Amino acid sequence: MFKKVLSLITSAAIVAAVLVSCSCSGDTKKVTSSGPQPNAKVNSAVDGRYQNEVFKYKLTIPSEIKDDISINGNEKIVTIYNTYVKGLGAKNDQGTVYEGKLGTIWAERLESSIPYEHFEVLGKDSERQYVFQYPEEDQYNPKDKKAKENFENTKKYPKEILDSFTLG
Repeated sequence: MFKKVLSLITSAAIVAAVLVSCSCSGDTKKVTSSGPQPNAKVNSAVDGRYQNEVFKYKLTIPSEIKDDISINGNEKIVTIYNTYVKGLGAKNDQGTVYEGKLGTIWAERLESSIPYEHFEVLGKDSERQYVFQYPEEDQYNPKDKKAKENFENTKKYPKEILDSFTLG
């Protein structure tokens, strides 16, 4: 239970940090060419490529799994999901949906310290550092063998996706 509470607090802190520390000028441009909305269910990565037009970074999903992973978000926070698990909408005993989240990316001010665990800095520009945080809670129903197998198959790809991170 403590782990779930800590996870919820961490997630809320990330969102708050993004909203507070974002140096956006109020620009309301959409993030990708397909124009996803926050928490969009459609894959905002086009042909396995994702481009954040606000912060000018790019990611590539390996071709062999581009239908199994989606990258969705808005101008401030982007999440990488396992599409099968996310599409199930299964809930745990506390009523929380298993999202199939492989991780979350956001831009943090360059001088900011990152008070979270299980993260890595993907890159830096003159103003920001780009952070990826791995989820700490279960992302699929452990009783669902197909969800577990599907998620575990895609779980090995975030490193390859993160290695494709480029600025500019």
